[in-house]
Amino acid sequence: MTKSIFKLAFTSLVMMTAMLAGAHEASAAKPGLTLCNETSYMLEASVAHQAAGKWKVEGWWTLQPGLCETVVRESLKGGEYYAFARSIPGHNGGTKAWGGRYAFCSGKGTYSIINQANCEQNGLSVHGFAKIDVGSSDAWTNSFTEPAGYNRDKARIAGIQRLLADVGIEKVRVDGFMGRKTRLAITKYKQEKNISAGDFLTEELFDAMSRTANSLSTQTGLELCNETGHKIYAAIAYDGGKQTGWISRGWYLVPRGECVKAIKDKLGHRYYYSYAEAELPGDEVVVWDGDRSFCTNTVRFSIEGDKSCEARGYDIRPFRRIDTENRGRWKEFFTADDPSVPMGGPENTTPADGTG
Repeated sequence: MTKSIFKLAFTSLVMMTAMLAGAHEASAAKPGLTLCNETSYMLEASVAHQAAGKWKVEGWWTLQPGLCETVVRESLKGGEYYAFARSIPGHNGGTKAWGGRYAFCSGKGTYSIINQANCEQNGLSVHGFAKIDVGSSDAWTNSFTEPAGYNRDKARIAGIQRLLADVGIEKVRVDGFMGRKTRLAITKYKQEKNISAGDFLTEELFDAMSRTANSLSTQTGLELCNETGHKIYAAIAYDGGKQTGWISRGWYLVPRGECVKAIKDKLGHRYYYSYAEAELPGDEVVVWDGDRSFCTNTVRFSIEGDKSCEARGYDIRPFRRIDTENRGRWKEFFTADDPSVPMGGPENTTPADGTG
């Protein structure tokens, strides 16, 4: 069996590029493609490959830290295979993604797509997959990794440590070592959820904690919602604090009729800013803007500072202000109405300071 590794290029953007490297591992494994998670994140994975002369894209498989899943159960000889993975919504911070430059359609939940084109017009998303060079092998294992370089055992411990912070039990160091603090935090979570003691790192425990984290993530953050008949590319800006100053981020692809979460964590400021544009037939462009300038780029970006944009090689766009009323969650809507007028709401969430 041959083994390949996706090495993550770590950034805070919604989409991150992964590099592909190869290594060899002798084994009498059954034919097929196996995906392994050697990161501290719960992952959702998809694969694309040729089947009976047609392109087939399948997903999402949930990969727990330290575990593997066989996603193609047939000989791989002579085929082309591609993979993409992303962290679950419940993890704090921006979504982490492992992928590449090959675009394929993907669906929601459990899906299987055959020869699908015009992804967005058919209500599908587009992700950049990385090619897996299986050579002449009939069995292949691909491991998703991160810079910490965990083996599978340490990835499993690091995964629990990350989830403990995500569910609000206790923030422990994500290092892959099962120390006393980590054990006590796991015990506390089990007691709160009435989970039997037993082994610390069961699949049931990971599933329970990820469900809790995903549920909590729906109660916080800033979402960008498209209520027009066209796809929108959007950007946001916010105060990153004394060390970084203002931060602008984009581009977020927001399909028509959908929402995309630009900030996952609880909002800590009253004011945020947004900019969006859509291309219409006939080269017409609709812009949702305001009067506060921030730096942008022609590709995905995360830029610190709002000064000297052009001197630093960036573009400038006029963003409109979002008043979240000090709420911990907010939805910002882009509509066919006056693009200069912000429209949004907290959806019955509480203020950022926990009052009200």
